[in-house]
Amino acid sequence: MADAPKKKPAGKKAPAKKTEKTTKKAAPKKAARGGAGKKKDDAPADLGLIGAALRVEHYEIAAYTTARNLALQLQLPVIVDLLTQSLGEEQNAGQLLDQVAQPLMSVARMPASVE
Repeated sequence: MADAPKKKPAGKKAPAKKTEKTTKKAAPKKAARGGAGKKKDDAPADLGLIGAALRVEHYEIAAYTTARNLALQLQLPVIVDLLTQSLGEEQNAGQLLDQVAQPLMSVARMPASVE
């Protein structure tokens, strides 16, 4: 009988524990947009995420450029127009990521091991 599953006790559920996560107030909208209120400690992590997103954008830009050039060679103007539009969207996304990263660059500190 030692291997028999234990029954859960019947009755009320225990109240949820208050943790740091559940007791924090929601971040102000300004901080959520990456403006004032961000901790300096968050900047390196944010820059890392932005760098990863930029790598994806550069990959997509290269793919759309190649596909558009192929469509140009095949004389497919409708496809060229669509790919040009998509390429522009990816380039704009890359520029927006660059703009978001700029203020974080001045806030970010080098780790003590690098300084």
